[in-house]
Amino acid sequence: MQRPKTLPNLLAGRSSTTAASSSVEIRPLKLTKLLLNVTVQGSVGAVQVLISPESTVGDLIAAVIRQYNKEGRRPVVAADPSRFGLHYSQFSLESKISLFP
Repeated sequence: MQRPKTLPNLLAGRSSTTAASSSVEIRPLKLTKLLLNVTVQGSVGAVQVLISPESTVGDLIAAVIRQYNKEGRRPVVAADPSRFGLHYSQFSLESKISLFP
């Protein structure tokens, strides 16, 4: 089975016919929001949160707790973000929020 030919840069071989189109600068897209799936320890399923790339870990924890409580999930968690910590699960690529001991 042969792999189909692809064009990595479709605009490279293009010639412009007008002066206005030749002055257009193509810039890479900038991230405006990140969609993160965060699993709260002891809860079923991940919470999806949209945050900006400039957000801190504390902002992420606060947003997850707000969304978790808004959805009415169980077990009920305290609204104080300082009682939680973010760590990466060794069993998945998703992040988890867990209570500090």
